[in-house]
Amino acid sequence: MRKTSQHLCRPCGLHNSHGSAREKTRPSCDFQKKTDVLEDPANSNARSDEFLSNKKYRNVTEALEMFKNDDLVAEPGKKFSYTTHGLTLASAVIEKAAGRDFPTLTRELFAMLGMRSTRLDTKERIVPNRASYYRRNELHVLENCPEVDCSYKWAGGGILSNVLDLLKFGNAILYSTQTENSDALLSKSTICKLLYPHMNLKDGVNAGLGWFIVDGHKIQTTRGSESLGGYFYHTGGAVGASSVLLVRPRPNEANAKIPNGTCVAILCNLQETSVLSLAAEIEEVFR
Repeated sequence: MRKTSQHLCRPCGLHNSHGSAREKTRPSCDFQKKTDVLEDPANSNARSDEFLSNKKYRNVTEALEMFKNDDLVAEPGKKFSYTTHGLTLASAVIEKAAGRDFPTLTRELFAMLGMRSTRLDTKERIVPNRASYYRRNELHVLENCPEVDCSYKWAGGGILSNVLDLLKFGNAILYSTQTENSDALLSKSTICKLLYPHMNLKDGVNAGLGWFIVDGHKIQTTRGSESLGGYFYHTGGAVGASSVLLVRPRPNEANAKIPNGTCVAILCNLQETSVLSLAAEIEEVFR
């Protein structure tokens, strides 16, 4: 996604069962390669030709033209390779399954969740509080990023949002992990498929569908061995922006109100900025 955000020390949003958030409007984006910490701090591909594309695509099906004839990186299911284009392909599948276009589906979702500051990033549109996007050059001097057109990756890095709206989305996902109620955004069976560890990436970290899943490690206490609880997250980085949404469900307790857990959202209008570790540290404060 592309989100609208503040500078790193200001856009840290968090939410727990009684929490609050600090917000601003910024861009959230995805990147194509991950390091051993599953976040690309260099985000060098933000300077690649594809990420710098300023071509307008009329719809998500047309956007498939950018990569549909590319060679496979590996046989499906044999190797993990993160790609923004995978989410573009998923959005095309969703369109066909729903029989409706992706922009309409996103507008309905944002309206349902009360995400009033979230929309597809259309560069021609005048958006109140839209952030400017920055990068540092080879001399570490701050400079403006070039204009890009996100229509080739709306589902994978082309949505404008802010911290408060992201926390609404995060809490809707959190609620879906903890209830069987029909008012949940996603059914329990669907959320289990998204958060199923399809492939192990390193000790304690697995790839789900659209999320990275971190196992909760155990510590010894006076009551014996206790789990700190795991969490799941998605980071993003592209031209002029870096972001993370981290969700940690708290184990269900008797009479506990749901959603019960912590959501952390960080948005930064500077590319090549690592924010995952900061989000994890903030989440630990609320354990």
